[in-house]
Amino acid sequence: MTMPPTQLMPPVHQPVAGADAATSLAARMVRSAGSALPTSFDGDGQLFGLNLFLMTAFMCLGLMLAGSMAQAIVRNRRRDRPRHPVTIWRAAWMLAGSAVCLRCGTEAMTLWAWNPAEPVATARVLMAKRWIDPAALVIAGGWMVLVILANAAMQEQLRKQPFPVNMWASLPSLRRPAAVLLLSLVAAVGVACTR
Repeated sequence: MTMPPTQLMPPVHQPVAGADAATSLAARMVRSAGSALPTSFDGDGQLFGLNLFLMTAFMCLGLMLAGSMAQAIVRNRRRDRPRHPVTIWRAAWMLAGSAVCLRCGTEAMTLWAWNPAEPVATARVLMAKRWIDPAALVIAGGWMVLVILANAAMQEQLRKQPFPVNMWASLPSLRRPAAVLLLSLVAAVGVACTR
C-alpha cells in the first residue's frame, strides 16, 4: 500500500494570517540564538566589526553620492536636458549610490539592531530588510539598464573632444567621505568591543 504524496512531504511552516513579529520565525531564531552577535559570524567579533564598519560607511557614502548627483540634476535642470550626457551620467550614479545606500543600509541596520534580549525588535528589522533588499536591487537594475542603453552614445560623446581630466585637483573633495569612513570605523570598533 502506497502513501499519498502529501503524506510523504515534511510539514511546511505556513504563515498565520495576522502573525506579527513576536510570533515570527525570525523572532524565535533570534531568541534561540542567545548570541550577542548574529549567528552567521560564529562569535567572531573582528569579522562582525569589519562588516559593521563597511556596511555603515558604504550606506553613508552611497547616500552622499546619490544626494550629490540628485542635487546637481535639480540645480542644473534648466541648462541640462534629460537626454544630455551629463544628466544621464548623473542619473546613473544617483541610482548606483541609492542602491548601495539601501543594500548596505539594510545590512548595517540588521547588524546594529541585533539583540537577543529584544528578539521582537530584531525580528522587525530582519523582516524590513527582506522588503528593502528587493527595492535596492530594482534600483541597481535601473542603474544597469541606464548604463547599457547610454553606453554607445556616451562613448561617442566622450571621444569627440578628448579633454584631459585632472582628478587630483578634486582630491580635497574626499575629506568628507574620509571623515565618514573614520567615524564608521570608530563606531564599529566600539560596538564590536562592547558586545
